[in-house]
Amino acid sequence: MTEKPISDPKADTKDSVSKTEQQKASGKGKLLKFHNITGKARFYYGTFIYILVINISIVLSTVVLHEAGHAIAGNYLGCSNIKIVIYDTLAANTFTQMSCQLDVPVESLALSGILLIIPYALFFVTLPRIPERYMSIVIIGFNFMLTVSDAMVLTNSPLLPTILVILGSVSVIVGEALFIDKALISYRKA
Repeated sequence: MTEKPISDPKADTKDSVSKTEQQKASGKGKLLKFHNITGKARFYYGTFIYILVINISIVLSTVVLHEAGHAIAGNYLGCSNIKIVIYDTLAANTFTQMSCQLDVPVESLALSGILLIIPYALFFVTLPRIPERYMSIVIIGFNFMLTVSDAMVLTNSPLLPTILVILGSVSVIVGEALFIDKALISYRKA
């Protein structure tokens, strides 16, 4: 019959205390830190952050360029006191405020929102990386949705704004799906 060696409980306590102290000192413990995330989790987390940052910058720049298009057209047509309002607590949307003569064609001012968006979207088409090229579809779609309030100046019919919202939503969804799909594929290869 073999006897099991009896371990000293004090020795086990010393080893466990020293291991715990070593883990605390080296930063290793039960807490999950970003540098401890490995493999797929790090890849998906990094890709998510990248897609989020790209989308926020695209939305903000598209809004600014859309309103800047109205401001440039207003300046060209002789309007004065031009103000681009991106955030106002009294208004639910962005707008460009200006004082114009009565003979200024309001339709031209309404359609001028797309003036700077087209070159901006074409810039994304020329990018060498394929995922970012699809952001041009998102830019155009988002601009369609921004143009809804401008379309109310052109017609009293609710049909045109509804069509713009549908076209814009479909464009944004398709562009985002293609961008995310291609981003996941191309960044996984890298």
